[in-house]
Amino acid sequence: MKCIECGSAMKAAKVPHKIVVAMKTYSGQVAAMVCSKGHELIDGKDLGRFEVSVAAAVANSGQVNGETFRFMRKAIGLSAVELAPLLDTTPETISRWENGKMTVDRPSWVTLGGLAVERDEERDELFDRLTRLAAGKVSPAKTVKIAS
Repeated sequence: MKCIECGSAMKAAKVPHKIVVAMKTYSGQVAAMVCSKGHELIDGKDLGRFEVSVAAAVANSGQVNGETFRFMRKAIGLSAVELAPLLDTTPETISRWENGKMTVDRPSWVTLGGLAVERDEERDELFDRLTRLAAGKVSPAKTVKIAS
């Protein structure tokens, strides 16, 4: 692969990257292609994975506000319209939280944080349960094993 800026060969590397959310800086290493002149090319998927990891860190920070709520929602790829039924609210309410016109509902923030942590761990149990609840679907009864 050739650098689109200078034409020199690029090689795989890890580069430092940071994201600021609600005045807190989250930093880490992101996979990239780098040329000999230092030009970097970060793949969108790798950047997206980094953003999801930052969203999980934000969820664990306990910094409840509209900015952190919006960052987590966007990092996990949900629109306000998609998220609203999962939280049993409206897209307009989510907008008011994110724009600071209303205080963020803590249980909703915690739920969104749980979704971010699960996405970072490449799991979807909470998302699946919320989706079933929003759709009014009840899972069939299952046999469970009790640990002894």
